[in-house]
Amino acid sequence: MRATVFALTLLMVATVSLGQATLSGVNLGQHATGPRVSADDLRGKVVLFEYWGNTCPPCIRSIPHLVHLQETYDREKFIIVANQVWGGSASNAGNIWKRHAGGKDIVSVINGGSLPGANVRGVPHCFLFNHEGKLVFNGHPARVDEHVAKAVAAVPPPLLAGVELEVLNQEGKLIASMKRNMSTTLNRLRTMAGDPSHKGHDEATLILEHVEAWAEKTYTKVSTNPKDDPKRTQSRLDEALKLLRGDVLGRQFEDLDKQLRNDPSFTSELRAMRAFEKLQHRASMVANMRPGSKANNMRNGLRRDIAKLKKRFPDTKAAKKADELARQLNL
Repeated sequence: MRATVFALTLLMVATVSLGQATLSGVNLGQHATGPRVSADDLRGKVVLFEYWGNTCPPCIRSIPHLVHLQETYDREKFIIVANQVWGGSASNAGNIWKRHAGGKDIVSVINGGSLPGANVRGVPHCFLFNHEGKLVFNGHPARVDEHVAKAVAAVPPPLLAGVELEVLNQEGKLIASMKRNMSTTLNRLRTMAGDPSHKGHDEATLILEHVEAWAEKTYTKVSTNPKDDPKRTQSRLDEALKLLRGDVLGRQFEDLDKQLRNDPSFTSELRAMRAFEKLQHRASMVANMRPGSKANNMRNGLRRDIAKLKKRFPDTKAAKKADELARQLNL
């Protein structure tokens, strides 16, 4: 009887005072599935910390929505931590999550964690923190989307974050926006940096240092094991080329882009992953459909398309993911 009352209580809508919960001292429990995450990984990013239960129907129904939300925004800016709090093992929590995530293992799922100051009385319930660690929303995950969009839009671009300029405001704005090719501006800045008597010398030097550091960090990301996540590799590479093509800093990215485009194994992994992602939305729908002829038809269609992907792109990570997806859905 007490267990039943407890479960019903947890299903009630939580009433938490905005401003109590904090990321400081967060307990990340046990890793269940998805990318592993540490407290350091959360600093400077928008963080959605969700409480969910492994046998809570509304929580299960929220899984595809949260997966889509994480997929919408780059983890460089936005991270979801899905914290399972209804008991049971981490492996069980991970299996339940993956069963309803449409094969997308992109959310950091933990088991038995806690958020200081989060007086949660019902699940699912989430807390959203902006990039400065300020709590900006708490409530049901179905109502968090617009708050996430605003918080992510407010994250400063990595270039020139925290840099204050007095002389080279125009150049600084162009660089910081990360919207246009920088080659002409960078050459102008190099001229200023090379002339100690120029009034913009110090600021030009500072801007160049930040751009060079960003380029080095980005190149390390795209050149280290590029086949592990070919879609993200290509996305980051395309952004670097947009900004630096034609500049001395862009040569390494141009060479790598040419190398990868001529690498059959990389292009195969990239095409396979794009094909697999087309199946994932359908898989999420199938996982949450009621039994019936329509569900059976969709399951059969999904089974055939998974088989086609595996035949067309054998020995790829996407083929392995498709295999795992089929097992999760008992296809």
